[in-house]
Amino acid sequence: MRLIGKSQIGKGNLLEWGGGFGSASYDADAQALFDAFTTDPGATRKGLINDVFLALKAASIFTKLDILYVHAAHEQSAALLNWLDPTGGWNGTAENSPTFTTDVGFTGNASNMRINTNYNVSNEVGRQWAQNSAVLFAWSNTSAQRGNAICGTASGNIISIYPRFTDDKTYWIINDNSGGGFPNVANTAGNGLFVASRLASNASEVYRNGASLATNTAGTSAAPSNANLTVLFGDSSYSSHQCLCFGAGSGLTDAEVSDLYDALLPYMQAVAGI
Repeated sequence: MRLIGKSQIGKGNLLEWGGGFGSASYDADAQALFDAFTTDPGATRKGLINDVFLALKAASIFTKLDILYVHAAHEQSAALLNWLDPTGGWNGTAENSPTFTTDVGFTGNASNMRINTNYNVSNEVGRQWAQNSAVLFAWSNTSAQRGNAICGTASGNIISIYPRFTDDKTYWIINDNSGGGFPNVANTAGNGLFVASRLASNASEVYRNGASLATNTAGTSAAPSNANLTVLFGDSSYSSHQCLCFGAGSGLTDAEVSDLYDALLPYMQAVAGI
């Protein structure tokens, strides 16, 4: 475990004093997540999680997301919960037993292992994800080149992120017309939070650790295929990446992508030791 000490419980964790530590009061959505955990993660981790919820809400990002899985969790069942709705239908399913490492996340085998989010991108009713406003993000803990996508869809090839391909480029595609090519940008760092965001029919952008790497205005958008979003799989192939977290929702601006990174970073530093 890499967790910080009890004296550094997250600032969002409000303690009631009465001659010592009392019961903690948490954000309502954070508490719903805690109630869904099979095993209590302890006060320190709860404080860190609570801070993520508070930061996402303060930056007005929380309502723009549909799914958020923090795979860097205290146990595998917790790593598969959708933080935004842990009792809903979009919790993850570990297919063919991807390797789970406590406090770090899931690792694929580039053969048959993946996480199925059970979140279908073609059904936009009641969801933030839309053809011309969508965001996809994954936190890679793999710095080396990989010939496969860290995330994407269970079929089709119009949604995926390659953090660092074998040619030292980042490739991304999010609701793109297949005839528009596969946008890419030079990048030699495969680890970090990679975000692909679309805010218009003719514009998408890719980021690493809150900073923009490149934009694409050459292609146009297309309706997403009838498929679930997946982790450790995309563009019709499996991956050997190690993934710390994953999420999706409506398109995020430059400032919001930066705020998303800032919201998740303290947790990842304290828990995953990045």
